[in-house]
Amino acid sequence: MRWPWQRAADDGKDSGWPTVPLPDEEGHLPLPLPAWSRWPGLAHVEYASVLLANALAGGRWGPDETPMTPALWALVGRQLIRTGELVLAIDVDDGGRIVLSPVQDADVRGAPGQAWTYRVFESGPSRSRSRTLHSDAVLHFRINCKPGEPWRGVSPIRNAGLTADALQGLERGIAEEANRPTGYVFSWPAPPGTKDIKELNNALTAALAKLRGRTMAMLSPTSLAEHGGAPARHDYAQQRAGIEPPVHLGALRKDIGEAVLAAAGVPPALASGSTATGLREGVKTYLQTYAGPVAAQMAEEVRRKLEVRNYAWSPGSLLGADVRARTYASLVKANMGADEAAALADVAA
Repeated sequence: MRWPWQRAADDGKDSGWPTVPLPDEEGHLPLPLPAWSRWPGLAHVEYASVLLANALAGGRWGPDETPMTPALWALVGRQLIRTGELVLAIDVDDGGRIVLSPVQDADVRGAPGQAWTYRVFESGPSRSRSRTLHSDAVLHFRINCKPGEPWRGVSPIRNAGLTADALQGLERGIAEEANRPTGYVFSWPAPPGTKDIKELNNALTAALAKLRGRTMAMLSPTSLAEHGGAPARHDYAQQRAGIEPPVHLGALRKDIGEAVLAAAGVPPALASGSTATGLREGVKTYLQTYAGPVAAQMAEEVRRKLEVRNYAWSPGSLLGADVRARTYASLVKANMGADEAAALADVAA
């Protein structure tokens, strides 16, 4: 018997560099699947990625067995949020076991009504290779596909790109300001007759760059008592120098951050860190309204490509024991059989 992923493929030779993409018959260069994110430094994107990764990896898959491990499901969850898709190459080792390998990059080719082919690039510690695989020889997990581009997944963060860009601008501004020198300055007016204001300003600038949390005493070039006037209010007083964001910046960051998380299916209760009851309800809402439907789409790809019939996701122990017990009791009260109710609620009958 020949498995779908054992079909003949055009295997490229091992090389230390990726192959240069060639134009198709119409002269168009292929567009590679995105392997990076425009927002790699946002904690909100990382939080959404971790949530989906943990939901897919920590849930219960089955009852049929597949080579999809919790580590692979965690990788799928992360990439779905960050890039909208992930491709796994399907191979068979010398012992006849199915091996699934994430690819670094892939180029999907094909015409309407025809089977697709995947030109995949795989990298190792010291060598890399590219090869062409039939569509049945890969698991292509993807979400948010456009009707005209069913071969390409889209990150939910990219769909909310304007909001994510706004949040990234805020985060970058805060980071730049937070990395500036911080400390305290004790200044007193320069003596009358001081003429070299430029030299004092240069000394002040150089001293501020070396604060690092200390208190530094310096002459003030802005309060020269040339005419016997009173000292400026900042003289003879310790002044803080360093990060001082506007008061409204925190609320703005919170609002925009919650909007970005909402685009990735994260309920407000999980985003704002509410009470224990709110967090529990937030987890249940997330699993039911986002992680569950995404998992159903991913399970369909596994069933079709690995030829398994009974393979689905359930939250399992991700839901608290009290929630599962109440679900079981409600199902039994609704005249459902004890065994069936126990299976649905994931409790021991």
